[in-house]
Amino acid sequence: MDARIKRHCTGAAAVRAAMEAMGIEMFPQLNECSAYSNTVSAMKSPEGMDSETLKKEMMKAGITIAGGQAHLKGKIFRIGSMANVSYRDILSTLQQIEVVFKERGVVSELGPATEAAIEVLCK
Repeated sequence: MDARIKRHCTGAAAVRAAMEAMGIEMFPQLNECSAYSNTVSAMKSPEGMDSETLKKEMMKAGITIAGGQAHLKGKIFRIGSMANVSYRDILSTLQQIEVVFKERGVVSELGPATEAAIEVLCK
């Protein structure tokens, strides 16, 4: 069980590192009463791209991510890191997000997000 918990924590940390490398803001804003989940990471959709569009672009590559619900629909996207999600799954997801963001002009180059995630995963 400890190994599974550690895998969830490391996977989530890799997602957060990748988002930071791309300048994508995590959701929610942290304060003394909150912390990020190690089972699912939520991020704000980048300027000019709603999460529903991102979900559709990811699905074209065979990768499923979640969007926001209710008042957050279109405003956030979520990546799971629990259960049987492997590091390979997380890296594939992050690489494809980077590709979509590059195609949409959100990021200017490919690689920094994936590299940031790999650094976390290889510790």
